Amino acid sequence: MRRILLLLFACFCLGVHVSAQSNIRINNYWENTYQINPGAMISEYQFVGSAAARKQWMNFPGAPVTEYLTFTAKLFTNRTHSTQIGQLGIKVFHDRIGYTDLINLSPSYSYSARLNLRWALNMGAAYKVQNYYYDFGEATTDVTNDPAISNARQSWTVHNVDVGVELVSYKVLFGVSVVNLISLFNGDDEYQSNTNFAYAMYKGKLDRTFSLLSGLCLINNKNIYQAEFKLSVLAESRRFPDVEVGAFYRTRKEFGLLLGMDLNENLRLALSYDYNVSGIIHSSYGTPEVQLIWKFGKIKNCECEEFLR
Repeated sequence: MRRILLLLFACFCLGVHVSAQSNIRINNYWENTYQINPGAMISEYQFVGSAAARKQWMNFPGAPVTEYLTFTAKLFTNRTHSTQIGQLGIKVFHDRIGYTDLINLSPSYSYSARLNLRWALNMGAAYKVQNYYYDFGEATTDVTNDPAISNARQSWTVHNVDVGVELVSYKVLFGVSVVNLISLFNGDDEYQSNTNFAYAMYKGKLDRTFSLLSGLCLINNKNIYQAEFKLSVLAESRRFPDVEVGAFYRTRKEFGLLLGMDLNENLRLALSYDYNVSGIIHSSYGTPEVQLIWKFGKIKNCECEEFLR
């Protein structure tokens, strides 16, 4: 395990020197990695839903506005939850940049295989319908009723596939996912290019109340490589709601703060605010983000309580 962590740290240090943010995703995917990996499963709940909203680069004209909705449901052969037959999920993603809208609808199926008492392997795949829309009414041109604008294609649909796996234990989680797999082979990345994630999470107890959580994510999008490192402290108490406070750094010049709080046993609020210190610093106030995660249908006598999530 020590060798694995040293290798990940070395990869992170190498990634610090590579390029900046390549595509849009939410900061709080650490709270629910299903948002980047169709194989992710929160093991001790049968149903998990999430909603997230992100306003990138506030005060920057035409900057992206992003919304995520996800829902997953585990399937069992009987009411005792003793025999799992997989998990069905759905993810809806909307992103608006300038006068361009992208809407993704992505159903998924995943399955968890118990390797031994300490480890489980989660595997999943998702089919994706990607819809693109241009609102040329918002475009500014020098020519009234410019035929190059009025005759341009204003909407189209393409199809893609995501795949991913996670290896989970009590303290450690490893994950790999391939987003837009078809784009990797057909050479057509005009709409959404292939993106690959490799990540690891670690949770260690500091004492009875506090835990240390760390995460490292390596990201590849075409010829752009990124690394992201997250560190946070979780306070757990029977008398007060669980609270997590942390920060992250994304290569090359992006920093952010993270705050998570359990509003009750089933509902969690996650907030983040990140700031890009590159040239865009002169035109932006930063990027706020909010996410709600709703977990319900806790599985009784679950044999997976020793897992990280």
